[in-house]
Amino acid sequence: MVIKPPPPPPYPGKRGIPRPSTEVTQVEINTQATPQPVFQSPSTIVPEVAIDTQRTQPSPRQESSQNEATVVGPEGQPPDQDQNPDQQSSQNQVARQVTEETKLPCRLGYEKKGRAVTLWTNHVELKPPPDIKLFHYDLKITRRARTTPEAETAPVPAVGTAPEAKNTPHSPAGKKLGHAIYQLLKTVPELMDLCDEGDLVSDFNQTIITTRELASDPSSFNFTYCGEKSNNRGKYYTAELKFTKVLNVDDLLRSLEAKTLSEETNVKKEEFTQAFNIWLRHLSKYLSMVNEPQKQVVVGSEAFSLMGRSKVQQETERRLSGSTVAIRGFFSSIRMATARVLVNINVTHGAFHPAIPLNSLIPALGKEFGKNGLEGRRRWEMISKAIQGIRVRVELPRAEQSGSGSGSDSKTPGDMWKSIAGLALLTDGQHLDPRPEEPPKFGERAEKAGCGISISENEFGQSEEGGGNGRWVRVVDHFRTKYPGLVIKNDDIVVNLGNQHRPQYFPAGICFVVRGQSKMALTPGETREMIDFSVLDPSRSIDHIVKDGFGTIGIAPPRQGLLFNPNPDLITVPGHQLPSPQVTFGGVGMGGFASWNLRGNHIRYSKVAPCGAWAVLAVNEYRMEFSKDVAEILATKMKSRGMVVPEPTLHSDNKIENDVRSQSDAAGDVAHGVQTVCMRKKALKNDKTKRINDGQEENKVNQYIDNVLLKVNSKLGGDNQHVTFASQSLRETQGKTPKTMIVGLDVTHPSPGSADNAPSVAGMVASVDQHLQQWRATMEYQDKGKQEIAYEDCIHSLFKPHPTRWKDNHKEYPQNIIGYRDGVSEGQYNQVINQECAYLTAACSQLYGEQEQPKITAVVVGKRHHTRFYPLDNTGPDYYHRNNPKAGTVVDRGITSQFVWDFFLQAHEAIKGTTHPTHYVVVVDEVFKNIQKNDPLFTLSKFNNHTEILHDLTQALFYSFGRCTRAIGVCTPANLADKVCDGARFYSNNVYTTRTSTTSLPKERIRIHDNIKETMFFV
Repeated sequence: MVIKPPPPPPYPGKRGIPRPSTEVTQVEINTQATPQPVFQSPSTIVPEVAIDTQRTQPSPRQESSQNEATVVGPEGQPPDQDQNPDQQSSQNQVARQVTEETKLPCRLGYEKKGRAVTLWTNHVELKPPPDIKLFHYDLKITRRARTTPEAETAPVPAVGTAPEAKNTPHSPAGKKLGHAIYQLLKTVPELMDLCDEGDLVSDFNQTIITTRELASDPSSFNFTYCGEKSNNRGKYYTAELKFTKVLNVDDLLRSLEAKTLSEETNVKKEEFTQAFNIWLRHLSKYLSMVNEPQKQVVVGSEAFSLMGRSKVQQETERRLSGSTVAIRGFFSSIRMATARVLVNINVTHGAFHPAIPLNSLIPALGKEFGKNGLEGRRRWEMISKAIQGIRVRVELPRAEQSGSGSGSDSKTPGDMWKSIAGLALLTDGQHLDPRPEEPPKFGERAEKAGCGISISENEFGQSEEGGGNGRWVRVVDHFRTKYPGLVIKNDDIVVNLGNQHRPQYFPAGICFVVRGQSKMALTPGETREMIDFSVLDPSRSIDHIVKDGFGTIGIAPPRQGLLFNPNPDLITVPGHQLPSPQVTFGGVGMGGFASWNLRGNHIRYSKVAPCGAWAVLAVNEYRMEFSKDVAEILATKMKSRGMVVPEPTLHSDNKIENDVRSQSDAAGDVAHGVQTVCMRKKALKNDKTKRINDGQEENKVNQYIDNVLLKVNSKLGGDNQHVTFASQSLRETQGKTPKTMIVGLDVTHPSPGSADNAPSVAGMVASVDQHLQQWRATMEYQDKGKQEIAYEDCIHSLFKPHPTRWKDNHKEYPQNIIGYRDGVSEGQYNQVINQECAYLTAACSQLYGEQEQPKITAVVVGKRHHTRFYPLDNTGPDYYHRNNPKAGTVVDRGITSQFVWDFFLQAHEAIKGTTHPTHYVVVVDEVFKNIQKNDPLFTLSKFNNHTEILHDLTQALFYSFGRCTRAIGVCTPANLADKVCDGARFYSNNVYTTRTSTTSLPKERIRIHDNIKETMFFV
């Protein structure tokens, strides 16, 4: 049930939470020549914006660029929807050329057909004063030589005399640079005053933004930096600020409030977005620099509070089973919407190293790697890799005298923070100059392990130039001699806190992991625990955001700056609930819901695939009886679904190693051309009887077997369900011949833990039938490195087989191609347009020749965003499911732009937690804008505009995923393209499961066996 707050509608959370903003931006398309002014009182509602699509006669330059990417601004207007498609055909070819001025297609309407609802969303409106100006300064910090006190008071040298930061070996970088800027803002009076008054912020990297212009340009400041919790003496730096540009907030607000394209100015909104994000995250980053105690940690756009948690956050940290701590934090990002600036706030979860002694962390890591079958030298190598970059606090007593390698000073406490370079390796110090006369000695155990695993065996050289005697000394002897009161064990592991060229060896027992350091790679067990910890229902999610999120990200009083002037309430937006497509199995309707079941033996597949010889192999199982049990239940269920199956062959094998999935996929898909499906033994076997479950467990086993057989029927060429939807005629000619091919494209990258030189994988799928049940796949390695955009040869190799296959099946090439592109960010839209779509067009020209070229529409699928929607209480049970909006909810107003064709669609139901909608952005459109008003889609299906057609088609693609009995979270082409990329990793699994760079990479393209390449082998 939805929590019912008293009216007026507050958050669906606990009592006392402030009301939301009910201001909703409504945007309608006005096709009349003169837009009607519809501005209302700003105190009651955000202006409703009318878009005037009546255009003047364009110049030749405008005509060549306004087809798929309408020029938004004074140079052009949206294309005339009644223009002859034949006249646009030649323009389409020109519009696809690579240009620097590519803009996204203009929105062609808003959803009206579905049932209207009002939803909460995790956004807060910002109301910056229009008279504010933002002055940008490039920041450069360089190290300068130590000077006398008299020189310290001398004027700062002229700007430009200091060496370039990037070319200066002593210039700070990374975390050190951030702490140096923190020290700059705390010690230089001119900057400190601006910062304290809320008129200066920094990204703690290379940018400072102020609301007041500095007195001089360029400006230089001298300051002293002592390091991050370091006992080294202060070092002298010069900070140089150089003015680059000024941003007028009034220009941004006028652009966002534009009613027509001609009024929309050429303001670079991305520059304002970047500036506002720097302002938004300044406080979080500033607090993350405080070390005693550390208050926050910032990872990218996410802030995690480490102290002062409220009661609602009592369980915001969880120690996972391995060497990982999960912490709940908050994501924040600026979003430009129609007539307003928003900040998106969402609960997020991060994995961090625990704040424990290093000699406790190393055995825990060794235990994790031991579970994966790593032993001996290989395990120590993985441990050394895993601890690289971790910062530790070294606890040492006061040293009587300073010396090389200790990092201490007689005038300061012994504690210091250092970053781990790894364990002490046999190859450390090979480039030391001068080298000690005697060779290094690691000991017998170290020689076997490949690293120094005992301070009583490991030795290091003390050079004469560094104050030593030029001999090798044991690590344990060095520390016991220099620090008589230090308690260390002889068997402590040796860690290198310097680098491989100039190592500094320390016992792990005196090193303690600093809190708040993110961890990149998780074990499968930790991943499952992390997912379980991160599941929150909508009401708890909102409680966290309102009670703790505002303060953590820095917009809650008294922390808020004068610039943002944030509304303290979450906003509401209008949405629409689309009618569900009709799903049938063998002619039997499934009830029109977002999930269905196959209970009962009367339900058949819509198209049953023929089944030839088949076999059951029980892996790591001695008894043949288990294989027999599995074969019996599979055969029974297959027959009940209409399949004709022969007797199977039974096998059992107790000698197959781990990672059965990768071995079976590589052997079946590539080597032998045999379809394979892996099943989980624990889903079938009773722990006591070791037999197939029965009785109360029968329904669970039957459901699992049914899901497995959905994959089997799809792999063999059958159709599981058929989906009927209103926009179906878009895909067919008047003779019911398919004319529109749906394509999905994704590029995935190696995950943490892969080989350093592991390539990216590009995968493409395309529909081949009118029911959207059968898809064909192509895949390629991106041998040019980790690229998020597919390069030209790759696009040609991926795409060309699909139209050719379509022509073989339907006698002609497809007239329309609608592509769903997964895996790109907002900043890469132009690359998709100017590169991938251009390559796709070139491939079509080569295939089609002098035939009419296909119309192409490209839609970017966004999964990795943080927008969430929550139902209001007054919507009633018909509008929500488990406190989430009901399946089929689409939002295209309120948090979108009036001039960009994008929308959020949640077509599925959440099994648990908060539903994650998918964001769709049209980056190229030639299909939908060419649909004429006399088309059956408008006359028979009663669509009001072109946008509703795209919404309906996209929602149907959530229901056409043949391997499960529910609407999925991402449309089928994008989902399948992602699975193709994941499957390609199994063919070279050793490349993606090792951290070393010595693994040989696949030299040839991925070649699926001829027996199965024309099937859905990848599901």
